[in-house]
Amino acid sequence: MRIQLTSISGFAKLTKIKDDMKLVETPTIMKYTKNQKDIFWEIGENENLFSMNSPPSFLHGNITNNLNADFIFVYNFLMQQSLNETVLEKQFEKAFEELNHLKSSFNERSVALIQPTSSITFFERVLNAIRDLQISNVAITNLLPILSNHRKLVEFFTKIRTILPIDTTVFLLSPVPHTFMPILAYLGVDVFSDEYGRIATKQSLYLTDSNGYYLDELKEQFCFCAVCSKASTTEQLINNLQVNEIELEKHNLNILLKKIREIRAALKNNELRSFIEQQIQTNITSAASLRILDKEWSKEIISRTPTWSSAPIKSITSYGYYRPEVKEFQNRITNRFEILPTKKVVVILPCSARKPYSNSQSHKKFIEIIDSLGKEKIGYIQELILTSPLGVIPRQLENVYPAAHYDIPVTGDWDFEEKEIATELLSRTIEKLGSDVVIIAHVSNEYTDLCEIVEKKLNRKFIYTSNENRTTSYQSLQCLKQTLETSLLDKPPIQFNSATEKLQTLADYQYGLGIGKELFCEKYSIFGKPRLPLKVMKNKTQVGVIQPETGKLTLSLITGKILAKLKKYYVKFEGETIEGSTLFAVGVKDADQEIRPSDDVVIVNEKFDLLAVGQAIVSGKDMMSLSKGSVVKIRQKVK
Repeated sequence: MRIQLTSISGFAKLTKIKDDMKLVETPTIMKYTKNQKDIFWEIGENENLFSMNSPPSFLHGNITNNLNADFIFVYNFLMQQSLNETVLEKQFEKAFEELNHLKSSFNERSVALIQPTSSITFFERVLNAIRDLQISNVAITNLLPILSNHRKLVEFFTKIRTILPIDTTVFLLSPVPHTFMPILAYLGVDVFSDEYGRIATKQSLYLTDSNGYYLDELKEQFCFCAVCSKASTTEQLINNLQVNEIELEKHNLNILLKKIREIRAALKNNELRSFIEQQIQTNITSAASLRILDKEWSKEIISRTPTWSSAPIKSITSYGYYRPEVKEFQNRITNRFEILPTKKVVVILPCSARKPYSNSQSHKKFIEIIDSLGKEKIGYIQELILTSPLGVIPRQLENVYPAAHYDIPVTGDWDFEEKEIATELLSRTIEKLGSDVVIIAHVSNEYTDLCEIVEKKLNRKFIYTSNENRTTSYQSLQCLKQTLETSLLDKPPIQFNSATEKLQTLADYQYGLGIGKELFCEKYSIFGKPRLPLKVMKNKTQVGVIQPETGKLTLSLITGKILAKLKKYYVKFEGETIEGSTLFAVGVKDADQEIRPSDDVVIVNEKFDLLAVGQAIVSGKDMMSLSKGSVVKIRQKVK
């Protein structure tokens, strides 16, 4: 049996548990069952089932029954909250000594049983021991006491996911309502018990996608599964289920399984966060947990969230303002984007519903006005798009994820948080500009209010060019043109290559401020058709590709060699020759801690000579903590 990590999103992940005969994808479900000889768990759906033996009593610690199971408990750590901490510490020391002697026998089948404890320090000690002993899986019991305590719940799981390797499989033995499953999957649970479906059945509770009703309170038929479709009316359904508990249990287990599959599908489509934001509207604990996670564990979540995706972001509630993709974009605009010294005019523009902005009718008009100044002048102009929830988007980065992938309800009204985010980002972006730089705000309505806030905050005068609250009116566009012409009247012609500037800005965004000029220090061009990969060319040599779905710049060996010399986004390989199309964790000696899943990286040897370029599967930090599994998908190798 082996467990293969296939993708990661925050603390959640997709894995495949497989052997020569079976395959189970996680997140999944498990069932507590028994036969004539043993009591055990069955993991998976349909006929694809792996087994896990019944956990031991803490009185005995380790266990020896049913060693033929696929997953085997090696220890039950004594962690009961009611026990004295001295007793727990003493038992822990004894357990660690015993387990240390057995360390060489632990493998992917090994499971440790843990539970919440009153001492977070003691909990960290247990987790560190599990990591040091290289126990590959943990099972959680007795979760219910903290399930409604948002802060303790988040802290419990973030400790697991930040101390143990990311490929650790987390089994949740405690029964939890299906409405909690999305947030718990986001917190890192891989396998859920189906026991809640059976408990609900015993209570005559009829589960629905977002709730549950006692049978005698059911007013409508919500489901048309194989069980429910047998009834033609709600009354008939109630009668059928009241006299046949097995049928009610089948329905309830179907609801749990449906929720698991929705979570898994969302993970596969890189839409788990969006799915959770939809689900939390009916679960207060989930909503509170997500807010705490975003506010207090943002750095950890961001480090494991893919930088690049093509999945749409629908920012419908304020939770969307704190998505890891949104926060990381804002961080990179603040730390990896600078308006060039050659820019003497900054034009602030409103966003548009259509993305990328340059495809919208309004921005086509803005671009036409700017282009009318001629090639010798447009190099002086920097365009900034003001938007929510991202804040500020430079024109050069309008195609990158998530700038070209987000959507919000456009009503013209900005709430307090939106205003604060936008004005803060705009202030940071322009606060270092010299006094000779002209700032033009071609905006209207609440965009004008935002610019006035920043104008006052920075004690700097903006020029407003929009008349009658319409930025696309003839009068407004002519005012913009005349203001630009006047501002640049005394400026001499300047050489400007838009492709090179775009590439430098994009490379800075991906790899760090100043990297763009190192990678693209001469004249470059970008060729391609809409919706197809864009070729980055230096004369007749291709040096990279810009992916249309994400806006990401993918490295060639030419640009990879430069990045390797700069020691940025590198993965150091313990060897000289890489076999196959995948780099595994066992061969990684070091990795840049800034690497996030989906980033383009360079694989180097001890001397930082380039060996290959590829795409990271996990973060640089996780590459160092993993002892097995794939970490980089190789695209091109040095021959």
